[in-house]
Amino acid sequence: MNPKSKAKTFRRWARISLYVGAIAFLVLGLMSLIAPGNLTPLVEIVMPTPVAIMEIRGVYGGFFFGTGLFLWLFARRDSYLQPGLVALASIFGGFVLGRGLGILIGGAPNLFIGGLLAGEIIGLVVALILLWGLDADANISAQGHAS
Repeated sequence: MNPKSKAKTFRRWARISLYVGAIAFLVLGLMSLIAPGNLTPLVEIVMPTPVAIMEIRGVYGGFFFGTGLFLWLFARRDSYLQPGLVALASIFGGFVLGRGLGILIGGAPNLFIGGLLAGEIIGLVVALILLWGLDADANISAQGHAS
């Protein structure tokens, strides 16, 4: 595969991964804004008061929706792909760190949390691989322009 074709492939997959992340966060955010009680039982979160429901809407709804919009915007331009992947890797890395620490302190997760953790690890690895590929492409391009 020639370097231009390889670079195009990395950009295409970077864009796809950012759009997939964006859609996941947008959907989860929208669901949490509209009906926060539908998702919380899966993670054993109880919302006994209106303030608790407001907090779920704010964090899971507002923050997730905003994150999805942010990732969507990053996916739209080639020059935004690298910072978008840094954001995506940071988000997934934070989830993996938090869940991993939770497992170490609190014990084995339920099946749903285990599935989330597996997806977050995969998302982190994919973002890092794509980031590495885009960085390698940028270095090759810079060397080609310097010659």
